[in-house]
Amino acid sequence: MTEMIDVHATIQSYESFQSLGFEYDYHRERLTPMLRDCLTRAADVTTDAYRNACAKAEAAKAALLTWFDGIDVVLAERRNAYFRSCLAMKS
Repeated sequence: MTEMIDVHATIQSYESFQSLGFEYDYHRERLTPMLRDCLTRAADVTTDAYRNACAKAEAAKAALLTWFDGIDVVLAERRNAYFRSCLAMKS
């Protein structure tokens, strides 16, 4: 699971920088400190690291299908309190 968290972070960082690289390069001072810091770290993710992470994610998705073989429904607890607290922060 820890490896998949790292895979997710690599993919998210790389794709974030691909999407927001122009803003980072030309309007860095207008970004929030949190986004600027995130993109600063994301700029260091190489294309090879991204491709490797994507391959691991695809392999994990393929393996995941076997975990749920024969299962029709997955039940999970709702976490509304978390979302309500996020909405409260916006108001």
